[in-house]
Parts: sequence; C-alpha cells; structure tokens
Amino acid sequence: MKNMIKRFFLAIIILGFVLCIAACSDNSEELFDSFDFSACSDNNEELFDGFDFSLGFGYGGGKNCIDTYNGTFTKDLIPGTKTIELIVPEDKMREIYELFLDYKIYDLPQNIRGENRVMPDFTYIFTYTYKKSTKTIVCENVDSIRYFGEKGEQKNFISFADMIRDYVFNTEEYENMPPANGGYL
Repeated sequence: MKNMIKRFFLAIIILGFVLCIAACSDNSEELFDSFDFSACSDNNEELFDGFDFSLGFGYGGGKNCIDTYNGTFTKDLIPGTKTIELIVPEDKMREIYELFLDYKIYDLPQNIRGENRVMPDFTYIFTYTYKKSTKTIVCENVDSIRYFGEKGEQKNFISFADMIRDYVFNTEEYENMPPANGGYL
C-alpha cells in the first residue's frame, strides 16, 4: 500500500513537472491553440444546428408568430392574419441562441404567469427545439411580470422574447406588411 501511495505522488510530481515545462516552453501557445475545446462546451455546432423556434405573441393570444421551422412570420391584422416568408439570418439566430443559453430558457417551467392580471392580457408562446427535444413555454400576464417586479428568471424570459419580437418589428419584411385594422380590449 505504501508503494502505491509513493508511486501516485511520484506520478503527480512528474506530471506537474511536465506541465510546468510545457507552459514555459516557446510552444505553449501552440499546445493551447491546438486543443479542441468544443467537446467541453454545450455551445457546439451540433446543438446550434438543431436549434429552431416559433414565438407567438400579442394581446388576446399569440396570433403574431415568427416561425424559424418554416421560415415565416404571421401578423395579426385584427381581423384576420397575413403570413409572409421571413428567414432569420444565421448571425441573428446565433445571437438568439446565445441569449437562450445565457438566460437558461431551457430550464424554465412550461407555464409562466404573472401574479397581477393586467387587461388586456399580453401573451408569449415560445416553442423551441434544443438537444433534439421540443418544448413549449406559455407566458401569460406578460405586462404584470414586466411592470410589477416578478422573479428574475421570468423577467429574463420576457427580455429574451422582447428581443425576438423587436427584431421582427425592425425587419423590412415586417415594415412592408399591411397595418392592423383594430385592437383588443
């Protein structure tokens, strides 16, 4: 048993010595740069390539909907709807994906509800595919969460969904759509 312990400590000392020499050598940057860190990260290409979503939003339900599965956006014209092609560019999808990971949207419950009822009721319905699994989050009473200081994770979800919604509103495709004819009470 004492020999095993001595060998173990000797192996650690030798390993430490080798690492010290490698770190001090002229090739240390090459060693670091040549290591493939992607296997250590949840944020690799395979997961990003499988990430898609639809986000429905609005008063009276989620009749406005951006859908990256089908490359479309549907606008609530009150009455009626209009659907157009809207492809989210890869750089914007990556930005959305990064925020999705940063806010840990994948850990949120399927139902988020504000404590105070604000009328009319603004709703987000977020369906996403991540790690080959599809989940839907329904967030009701969004204005209650936004204005009455609900939990941080709820506010993070609203910031995330607002960012996607604002992106849609600022696209040329959206600006070329007809205006809504009415509103919700």
